[in-house]
Amino acid sequence: MRICNNIANVIRAYKELSRKSYADCAKELGISCSALKDYAAGRRSPRMDTLEHLSKKLGVDPSLLISDSFTVNQLMVMNKLLELLGYVQKIPPEYQEEFCSLCVRIIQILSLSVDNA
Repeated sequence: MRICNNIANVIRAYKELSRKSYADCAKELGISCSALKDYAAGRRSPRMDTLEHLSKKLGVDPSLLISDSFTVNQLMVMNKLLELLGYVQKIPPEYQEEFCSLCVRIIQILSLSVDNA
């Protein structure tokens, strides 16, 4: 059941990030709309060949789809962190570590404000 839940979360996160309809997402992923909706609702799990197909289309390792369950929010955050890594690579190497330190400091400050709220 965990596998089914994680695939559902990955698909829902993909749909939210792409801001497309189920029909458009299904077409892009090369599966039927009804199958996509079933996977997103956790009503069924894809076969192994479909799982491999989805992982290729989504650009993720198949283990992400079958690993311990991530929430949609966690997947969205992971996507943003990967996006951030892309930006970090564009920063001159001598400033990358400082940039990362500043990001950590911002997170620490935000965590303190949440803890004190």
